[in-house]
Amino acid sequence: MPSTHCTSQLPGHSIQRQTLFSAVVLICDIRLGTLLASEIGITASNDERQLMTIPLLGIAVNWITLRLFRNHSALIIDSWLFSCSDLIVTYIIITALPASFSGGLHLSLAYILASAVLIGLVNQTLWTSVWSAGVILSLALLKFHHAELSTVVTATMVAGIFASTLLGNRLNRQFTEIGRLSTEVASVRAEERALAERLTIARDLHDSLAKSVHGIRMLAETLESSLNAENHPDAPLSHALFESADEASREARLVLDGLRSGGDEDIIGALIEEATRWGARTGLSVSVNHADSNTPLPCSTEAMWQLQRILGEILTNIEKHAHATSVDLSIFHDDNCFNLDVRDDGIGLSRDFKDLHREGHYGLAGLKERSETLNGAFTIDPPSELTTGTHVQLRVPIASLHTTTDKEESI
Repeated sequence: MPSTHCTSQLPGHSIQRQTLFSAVVLICDIRLGTLLASEIGITASNDERQLMTIPLLGIAVNWITLRLFRNHSALIIDSWLFSCSDLIVTYIIITALPASFSGGLHLSLAYILASAVLIGLVNQTLWTSVWSAGVILSLALLKFHHAELSTVVTATMVAGIFASTLLGNRLNRQFTEIGRLSTEVASVRAEERALAERLTIARDLHDSLAKSVHGIRMLAETLESSLNAENHPDAPLSHALFESADEASREARLVLDGLRSGGDEDIIGALIEEATRWGARTGLSVSVNHADSNTPLPCSTEAMWQLQRILGEILTNIEKHAHATSVDLSIFHDDNCFNLDVRDDGIGLSRDFKDLHREGHYGLAGLKERSETLNGAFTIDPPSELTTGTHVQLRVPIASLHTTTDKEESI
């Protein structure tokens, strides 16, 4: 069986990005605080006023970092360019900030630790964070090489730099998990709202349209029996009326069953059951081929509804137009793609499928539209010199079976 490649787009992690941005803002605020304190210390020192522009450079860099993250986060997150650039600026700041005024040494160390957390936070790979921490450590040792630091203070500084970087990396993973869980919660809530709306619609349809259609069917059945008993010449017409009413009633039941479906049901079993019922009703031979018969494939309410309607429309077209005697149904899937193939031995389509919509074949056009709501690909192959009948193929990404589409149904 030929392999099929299916792709789907995953939803963005806006919550994760917002949380990460809040953390970056907090860290930049801490760095800005150390820079402002250094600016005040330099201003109070009569000997170091020529270095007043250095904290201003750091303030400008932090402002640019926030602007880039807000508008172009890809230039910040897991970016070697940003890591190297920030480390260079950090080196300039901590080597230029004088340690001679009171508190200057502590402010330099505070800026280093904040920078370590920032580098670990925006890098999603641990080894990149460790590398960044090592570079910061070398810069810090260079800065304090001639300072009178005890062994205990130096060891504490080394441990603090590595711990700060690892803390930032841990926060990054936590924010990623928060984004994933938030997306799952939003998806579940959307599914619950959709199910509640469908149940409301199903109840309204059952109390109005479904009962009316069922009443018409009963009247058509009574009329057929009466005309057949009298050998009335219009008896065949009454039989056709009854069949139409019976089909409308069956379609109404399928609609109600689809609306009442709670989701996470086995789509393979549901499609096989529908094809089996159709074969029993029409008397046509239906052959079903499916892999992993003992392994259910869960499906969301909307995807279940769309796939059932697609198969139902395909089978209805075969019944009405194909003049077929048998139908082969194949259902299979892999980790990426769900596949539905339907082949009949009828007369096939005599025109190009692209022209069917213009000629009024809205049912077949509706199949394509329904497949698009699932991000799927729908094709119809007419008979060729080597094959008879029509071959219908549907390919749907597995991810689309578990998510609710935002596209509005217009069919």
